[in-house]
Amino acid sequence: MEQKRLLLATVLSMLVIGAWYLVVVPRLVPPRPKRPQNVAENQADPGDRQDPEARQGAAAPLVGDGGVSNAEVAQGAAGPEGGAAEKAAGEPAPARPRQALPSHPKKEVELGASDPALGFRQRVLLNSQGASVERVTMVDPKLVTLRSPHDPLVVVGAGEIRPRSLELEVPQLDSNLRKLNWELVSVQPAEAPHESAVFAVEIDGVRIEKHYRLAKVDPAQERPEAAAYLLHCRLVFRNLGEQSRTLNYVLQGPTGLVLENAENTSKFRDVVAGFLDSPGVVNHQQLDAKSISDGKTEEWRKPVQYIGLDCQYFAALICPQKDAFEKPPFASIRQSLVGEGNRASPASSEISVELTSVPLELAAAGTAGAEASHDLEMFVGPKREEVLPPLSEGVIDYGNFLGLGRLIRWTARRLVKLLVWFQSLTGSWGIAIVCLTMLVRAIMVPISIKQAQNAAKMQEIAPKMAALKEKYKEDPTRQMKEMHELYRRHNVRPFQMGCLPALLQMPIFIGLYQSLNHAVDLRMAPFLYFDNLAAPDELAQLPFKVPFVGWTTFNLLPVIVYALFMVQQKLFTPPPANEEQEIQQKTMNFMMIFMLVMFYRVPAGLCVYFIVSSVWGITEKLLLPKTKPAAAAATTSVSVEPEVVAATPRRQPESERGSEPPGTGLWAQILRAAEKPDSTRRSDRRRNT
Repeated sequence: MEQKRLLLATVLSMLVIGAWYLVVVPRLVPPRPKRPQNVAENQADPGDRQDPEARQGAAAPLVGDGGVSNAEVAQGAAGPEGGAAEKAAGEPAPARPRQALPSHPKKEVELGASDPALGFRQRVLLNSQGASVERVTMVDPKLVTLRSPHDPLVVVGAGEIRPRSLELEVPQLDSNLRKLNWELVSVQPAEAPHESAVFAVEIDGVRIEKHYRLAKVDPAQERPEAAAYLLHCRLVFRNLGEQSRTLNYVLQGPTGLVLENAENTSKFRDVVAGFLDSPGVVNHQQLDAKSISDGKTEEWRKPVQYIGLDCQYFAALICPQKDAFEKPPFASIRQSLVGEGNRASPASSEISVELTSVPLELAAAGTAGAEASHDLEMFVGPKREEVLPPLSEGVIDYGNFLGLGRLIRWTARRLVKLLVWFQSLTGSWGIAIVCLTMLVRAIMVPISIKQAQNAAKMQEIAPKMAALKEKYKEDPTRQMKEMHELYRRHNVRPFQMGCLPALLQMPIFIGLYQSLNHAVDLRMAPFLYFDNLAAPDELAQLPFKVPFVGWTTFNLLPVIVYALFMVQQKLFTPPPANEEQEIQQKTMNFMMIFMLVMFYRVPAGLCVYFIVSSVWGITEKLLLPKTKPAAAAATTSVSVEPEVVAATPRRQPESERGSEPPGTGLWAQILRAAEKPDSTRRSDRRRNT
């Protein structure tokens, strides 16, 4: 009765907690207040949406300080008389007149081409306003939008996101370089498709240039496709004045990273960084969008191999070039929230990073040291190891279950290669998943046989174990000793034949799961009746929204997975030998419902894996040696050998003893020490002293 009450209390507690967080908390917790920082600079300037020709037709603006309008600046610069009168009146002197900002027409130029045969893998649209990256579009015909009509996928700059990627500002210059139209100096080649472009602006005696270059596929390289996903950017700062000066700049990281299938994805946007602990040694770290939206940002000051954003299948990374460890270009890096964030789902908020450079010492014009430059590369593309920048494989997060991150990563990377190989043979990613799953399960057959044999032995001695538990229920130490002796007599090693095989299989199965979860090639791969192995199968649209869980589609594959799990449990779970086991089995049946909820939005590729693995497991257990039912034996009287107190036992000859002599193991010595009388322990201590 107490067990049933405990089960009822557990179930009711879980239901109350779930209802509290799903229903009550959203109504009680007030919405997050607006973040005042970064809002003004992240919002788009209304003037940006005006017609470019109309804006260029206006008079060239003047630069003011601290929010002072250009007209006020001009009025303050009317003449020395006005300034003297204001000084005489005790008012502060007006701001000195600034030079007129350069007026350049707004232009856009696109690097790359839509035809993959030309060697490009992306199209980069550059905007003269801030000499920034407007958007980056994939050229690979496999990388298209999930919804019809399946247009080429925009990975960076999706939507009207402000600020744009690679915008730049210099705090020491009296201008907003983000909003200023830079001069388009050159485009190479002159006819499309273009491969490079140069923007420049002169302000306050400093000339700043941005050199962009988009590479093609390079067959001569070991990874020919990798170069085609890199946009090279060189920042040049040249002093035009007669006095030396010190500048630094703030570079805007990638913005508008695509977030697909947000309602079902297992990973949202994260800020990712590869810190250089030493040359060639990278420590990967990440900060999720929810933490940034909640204001939990950090300032990073270590040298980086890469810094940027990633989602489940794509990444946008800025990679410093040359010696990034000895001479890092950035003094600090801070995460930022773009706009006001997503209040309904903070984890899907738009985020970015701001990179503050080290000070740049510029000598006087015409002398050595009057120019400084930084070389960067921006990677935008799928998270495939064959195209990611060097030492950036850490952005593919395979998990770190029980501290086995390296082993899981090693396993998953090789399973991905096997998956690609099976696809090259069969021509179908779905069949490749089936083949890979069957291969992994076949490799695990010897361990499964050991587990089955161990389960059979455990079933044989189950009645004796129950009798020992009942006899020594008041003496746990004696109970453990007798259990150990029972295992020894029947040659049963629970850890070596039970837990150990499970631990050996765990990295393999987790690696298989993670390899399928991060395989970008499964995206938009058709199989059976669905066209995307990286999303739920969505067999039919529901006419209503399921309360609490928010389901709007009927996904068949997770239901099949749930049914197979139930079949396995019904077929291979032995009948309960007592009331405690009966309660445990009922609890497991109840937990299976929660598994259905968890698996309902799992991608179809992972469901295929679970289905094949479950069918293999059912077949395997039907063919392996059967375990004997212990329920009937448990009801009969089981005699337990009485304890025999005797003199010191005769030492067995070496030929009669097994590999593990009784009473000499570490566990046996611990038990003997625990059961030794206090008087004996005191006499031992006296002899030792």
